[in-house]
Amino acid sequence: EPGGAALARLAAAGFTLERGDGGAPALRRAVLDGDALSALRDVLGPAAAGGLSIEQPTMNEVFRTIIERSAA
Repeated sequence: EPGGAALARLAAAGFTLERGDGGAPALRRAVLDGDALSALRDVLGPAAAGGLSIEQPTMNEVFRTIIERSAA
């Protein structure tokens, strides 16, 4: 899991840190562009080898999030 300086770098690049399935740390960002990938590469360095996956949410997850946020 990233430390304070790494989290600050990722937050500056628009990422948020959440808990994914099984409690594993999950970085979230609405759009994964070149700046975001550069920030990930800088922060994770060699630690990313074999341990980095990029997942797109299902439409059900997107709709559930929209509904939950509009209800709040």
